[in-house]
Amino acid sequence: MDDEYRTPSTSQLVERSDFIVLAQVVSETGDEFSNKVVVQPVTLLKGPDMPGKLTISGMLSGRLIDNGGNKIFLPAVLPRNPLNLLTPHPDGGGGSCTRKLYNRGMKLLLFVTHDNDGLHVIQDAYSRSLEDVPSDNAPWVRAVKIYVALLGLAQNARNEALAEKAAILNQSSSLEDRAIADEINWTLCQNNDGKPLQKCNKLAEKALHEEETELVIKNGKDRQWWERTQYLSKNRHVFSLSKTLMLLAVSIFLLSLSIFYSIRKKP
Repeated sequence: MDDEYRTPSTSQLVERSDFIVLAQVVSETGDEFSNKVVVQPVTLLKGPDMPGKLTISGMLSGRLIDNGGNKIFLPAVLPRNPLNLLTPHPDGGGGSCTRKLYNRGMKLLLFVTHDNDGLHVIQDAYSRSLEDVPSDNAPWVRAVKIYVALLGLAQNARNEALAEKAAILNQSSSLEDRAIADEINWTLCQNNDGKPLQKCNKLAEKALHEEETELVIKNGKDRQWWERTQYLSKNRHVFSLSKTLMLLAVSIFLLSLSIFYSIRKKP
């Protein structure tokens, strides 16, 4: 028996889900040991009806947090490149291997399961289960809708339909269409559904390039915020002294002004 973890493909995420929704990040709950982000579903892509608010592990970005007495600024998350449908969000590169930071108001495409304990958002390591999208018609949303539409077909018929759809999209002049075609072919490769090895290798190389490009952008931005946080931390006593001196100067000025006008009013 093979117990090795395998990252679920898009088709596997769709099949496994009882609900698929577009949801908006609205708030944060929990404590310092278990932060959760609250999201409000706004569009139903799969499921009998729209679920209520959901929670996912993570924190809101763009704010200061207290980390053992040290103030740390959590930078705003960079939106995904909407044409990269081959790799997960670069923020999922550490820890539990799922992303942990979200911007308030950000729209996410979420895969949700249901059992006796309620609803659970899928947060599998290295998967594209927590992706943000710029709009309801973004390439990632369109790709997921294709899989949902084909769920009623038997596996072999579904694979054939996916391959045909990818071939049609690949002939388009639209970069979005071709990105969706790559995603479908990559999913078929992940599912080991008989795609030519050479095509799979090319897609793997493209996925690696897309991932490296986004990581370079992310790491550069994170470094800027890290340096800013360190600067503020090291110089907070200077800023505090400067603020105190400024308030003292303003007070002296106002007092001098008051004395001046009092003297002028005397006969």
